[in-house]
Amino acid sequence: MIRYKILIITLLIFGNCISQTPTKTAVTQPKILVVPYVKTGGNIMAAYEADDNKGYRDVLIAITGALEDEGCKVVVLKNAIDKAKNRIASKKLKGQKIDYDAEIVNAFPCDVLIRAEVQIVPQSMGNIMTIKLQAVDAVTSSSMGSYSFDQSPEYASTAPPGTIAKKVLSLRGQLKNIFLPKMNAKFSDMVENGRSISLEIIQNSNTVYGLDTELGANGDYLSDLITEWIADNAYKNNYAPPLDEDNALIFEEIRIPVLYNGRNYSAAQFGKKLRRYIVKMIRQSNPSAPNLKEKIKTNGVITLQLK
Repeated sequence: MIRYKILIITLLIFGNCISQTPTKTAVTQPKILVVPYVKTGGNIMAAYEADDNKGYRDVLIAITGALEDEGCKVVVLKNAIDKAKNRIASKKLKGQKIDYDAEIVNAFPCDVLIRAEVQIVPQSMGNIMTIKLQAVDAVTSSSMGSYSFDQSPEYASTAPPGTIAKKVLSLRGQLKNIFLPKMNAKFSDMVENGRSISLEIIQNSNTVYGLDTELGANGDYLSDLITEWIADNAYKNNYAPPLDEDNALIFEEIRIPVLYNGRNYSAAQFGKKLRRYIVKMIRQSNPSAPNLKEKIKTNGVITLQLK
């Protein structure tokens, strides 16, 4: 009975590197962090540092090397883990809840998440290897392209898995000529037209300053003021009209810039700017009104609770 050993890898992608396309045209492409994929209940740090995962680490290094060969600037996973460990230690002392994977991912600004599934399949004379890469926006998880690479020729089971992985990625120039240009085009489009996020502004029965509170010199509803602010501050004024529900104002799509003044721009920055605007408008009516706090979900949703 043939047994399958499945090795799954995730690549997190950021900032700017140059992809060498067949025409050698400079294209905006993210900076890359390679991390192992883990199932629910596991974490990146444990998977990377496990004593029996040397072959796994070899494949991660090989993928990093292949991307570097294509001109990409790659962040070393160990550096991200070391940085995350400092933050984790601090949170443990304060008794705070810890998301190990989030701490590693947030150690460096993230643009694109690439999931790579590597299968090592035993054969009668050795093994074959296949690799599938799937790119998604790290903020919203929207697809940015996927590709299944040709399987390797059969190779000796004693061959280093990292060496075989690098050969698989280079078969027919598939990484260089197919996967990276496809991902770059998606990323460049996002840079040009903005990243799509969502916004939920929620109130409850105890909310004092709600969506229908009249504010400002013209007595505008807070919901109208928020909508006007979104229209003015969405990237290239691109947003979908809000859904006005009983206790919530929901924007299913707001475009925000990927880069601002040459630096990564996050949903958290956009949410903070909106929160400050709402507090400013409320405090024009009542200077002692309570502050607000926004929450950023992993799927690119900003949630703000009115008080």
